[in-house]
Amino acid sequence: MGEITSGISILLGSAVVSTIITTIFNQYNNRKNNTLKYITEERKKWRDTIRLISEKIQACEFSGQV
Repeated sequence: MGEITSGISILLGSAVVSTIITTIFNQYNNRKNNTLKYITEERKKWRDTIRLISEKIQACEFSGQV
């Protein structure tokens, strides 16, 4: 009976440790993904702004307002 109890304790202990490690790893990946998502969104906004400015400059050149 003592061996079964010891085996169950080891099994539960390893499950807890693996759960903690998995949680830490998932938190790290979530932070990394959120950071990349934020950077990507900000770059998209920047590109859109640059595109609008470029269109305005091009429109001025064609209308002779250089």
